[in-house]
Amino acid sequence: MAAGAEALRRLHPEYDGVVRTFIAADPLRPLRDAVDAAREALGGAEADALRVERATEPARGAMPPPTPRMLHSYAGMERCPAGGLPLPVAGTPETDGRPVWLHLLHGWGGGTERWVRDMATADTQARHLCLRSRTGRNDAGVRLELLEPGVSDTVLLAWDLDEPIAFCAEHHAGWRAVFDAVLDACGVQVVVVSSLIGHALEVFGSGRPTLWVMHDLFPFCPALFGWYDGACTDCDGERLRRCFAGNNLNVFWHQASPQAWLVLREAFARVLAGPAVTVVAPSRSVLERYRTLLPVLADKPWHLVQHGLALCPPPLTRRDGPTGAAVRRLRVVVPGRLLPHKGLGLVRELLPALADFADVLLLGSGDAGQAFAYLPHVRVVVEYGPMQMAAHVAAFGADCALLPAVLPESFSYTLSEMQALAVPAVATALGAFAERIEDGVTGWLVPPEASAILDSLRELAAAPQHLEAAAAELRRRPARTAAQMAADYHVLLAVQPELASAQAGGGQTLLWQAFAGMREARDWLEFRTRELDGVHRSWQVADAGVRGHVDFLDGELAAARAETEELRQRLACAEGEARALRTSTSWRLTAPLRALVGLLRRPRIAPSDAINAVGGRVVVSEPAAVGVPGGQMSEAANGGNGSSRGNSEAVRLMRAEQRRVCRDALGVPDATRLVIGIGDSEVNDGLLDFARAAEAVAAVRNGVVFVWLGGLAKGNSVKGRPA
Repeated sequence: MAAGAEALRRLHPEYDGVVRTFIAADPLRPLRDAVDAAREALGGAEADALRVERATEPARGAMPPPTPRMLHSYAGMERCPAGGLPLPVAGTPETDGRPVWLHLLHGWGGGTERWVRDMATADTQARHLCLRSRTGRNDAGVRLELLEPGVSDTVLLAWDLDEPIAFCAEHHAGWRAVFDAVLDACGVQVVVVSSLIGHALEVFGSGRPTLWVMHDLFPFCPALFGWYDGACTDCDGERLRRCFAGNNLNVFWHQASPQAWLVLREAFARVLAGPAVTVVAPSRSVLERYRTLLPVLADKPWHLVQHGLALCPPPLTRRDGPTGAAVRRLRVVVPGRLLPHKGLGLVRELLPALADFADVLLLGSGDAGQAFAYLPHVRVVVEYGPMQMAAHVAAFGADCALLPAVLPESFSYTLSEMQALAVPAVATALGAFAERIEDGVTGWLVPPEASAILDSLRELAAAPQHLEAAAAELRRRPARTAAQMAADYHVLLAVQPELASAQAGGGQTLLWQAFAGMREARDWLEFRTRELDGVHRSWQVADAGVRGHVDFLDGELAAARAETEELRQRLACAEGEARALRTSTSWRLTAPLRALVGLLRRPRIAPSDAINAVGGRVVVSEPAAVGVPGGQMSEAANGGNGSSRGNSEAVRLMRAEQRRVCRDALGVPDATRLVIGIGDSEVNDGLLDFARAAEAVAAVRNGVVFVWLGGLAKGNSVKGRPA
């Protein structure tokens, strides 16, 4: 066995790395996720069994550590100073000769990140790198990361910027140094700008073919999608000022000023007017919208390249309703995040009436969907895995999809997925929806009004044959793939693969060797991490009960100690009053009277018995200690002087640090104002009023974050009364 393994390694030295990469990538996981989604959709015992399996699932397989010969390229590569790429001294394996494309991207996820990943994975003619900006609480770009998204999410190199980028810079020396170093060392031939968030406009001055792909309206719009009390059709200085003050979708309200943003717009317009930028749009509607807002684009040549799906799910088969007199309720899936510009208000308005004649699945709604979980005939799936959408839709038996966006979409991956599944969509007649849906043939277009949407869905519920006709038409139309999209980009640029080796330079081969070693080491570490996470989860399950009991006992002990301390202080105060009373003149003068009263209260006995019982003295019991209110006791404990006041500057610094720690824990900028809400410990009294106040303030002002803490522990004061 050992001899055979050694012979295999001699013939195929890359074998170990390929096997480790396969195990780490776990290509069968999407299929397992789809099966799990179907089991979860069944509910009952099957869903319970799935939860038990997930809690106790051991790590699959065993992944050997990487061979030492590959580890030399990993050391020292994690953090590099801006302006240089340290290349390890290593062997020079053959490169694959493909041209290298560099994508600029933010680290916020979403459809833009998905597009870059799909493009890199599907394109066999080029090698794709990504320079990704990372955002801090107060700045859009604090760190730059280099990765190869078509291979893995492993960060290959990273640079912390000495001077962060607040939103988007016209010029930035540190950013430019990193950008130039990556271009030179990796032999980059094509630059693709998917996002300028946390980057600099200097990307358009690289001297290489540069594509700008319109995923959103940044950097023209600080709200990304041109939304402020509705879809924006213009944005002058005054509207921009009001946007910074009161638009809760303006994500850069604390990082820039209206004046600074106007300067950025002018610089961006100058760049677009030049010949260095090739404009690419996934739909005509997003280009027309950008042209309306930024007139410099009116005469700019552009290219239409629609997005494609990296993994196209097969169309769902027809679902027959019950036979006989029974009529199956319409089943409507609402896919995607429920956000204000995605139609949250419309969904809130139409759901009660829609549930009268339809079953509704809010699929991947995010936290906002939980507000509708109490409604009858409404099911909510807050999150789902990358490969679980088709399973959820199939298990639900969706007849149609509802896409209620009130903002024109630039493309909509969600629509692509529904069409690939042969689920016709009822969508608002805006943006890419109006461009990509043939009304009455592959779906239905309606005005962005709740009444119009309800009327359309009622008509479809009464005439299900229209739904089946549209689904059949979608089955006849194959979904566009990411590979087709990548091919269109190569046609656009007419890039020849042999040009890459001529421009690469000597460092490229060494860098790819370093990247390969890093991936192998990282994949093994990630595998071991997942394995240990499984063990850790089992310990957590076993430890939860013990910790809960310990916490309960700690709470009881703390309460007992507090009660003991309170009683001790009351006792000390009472004893002090008693001593003062016994040494007073009135106490001495009334001694005979107290003795007489005591004798009269005792049982009748002979005087001699009473005297003899105490050895010839009259003994009278001391009076019971008299307690004092808690406030008086506190003053007594403090010597009657009240609590001492600390230095005002020290107090100010302490409070500032507390605010910083609080904002850091919440992940909000330092400029944020926090409003804390506390309710009744049992019923969260006041939560509804608090939510209404938060909604009212958020509608007119930026930078205010409302945090509901719920009830306090018993023994604390809430609203002026004990909890």
